Amino acid sequence: MERKFKKFLEGGIHLMGFIAFVMLIASGYATVIRATGAVDQLVESAFNMLGGSKLAGSSIMILLGLLITMGIGTSFWYSTLL
Repeated sequence: MERKFKKFLEGGIHLMGFIAFVMLIASGYATVIRATGAVDQLVESAFNMLGGSKLAGSSIMILLGLLITMGIGTSFWYSTLL
């Protein structure tokens, strides 16, 4: 029982470290994107690609957020199986 708990605890610590690493990389990436002004270009190109439709834009953002959230949740679930 103690070994199982220790393994579970170590898995959680490794997962937290991985999440911190991903957040650090994402923060650096966001800083570079903001500094280069690429956010405006990205928004403008997405707006033009969708034909200026706010409904299509909001639907795509919701679906993208759902996929990302599902991916993160799946990685958490998978880590508990190890």
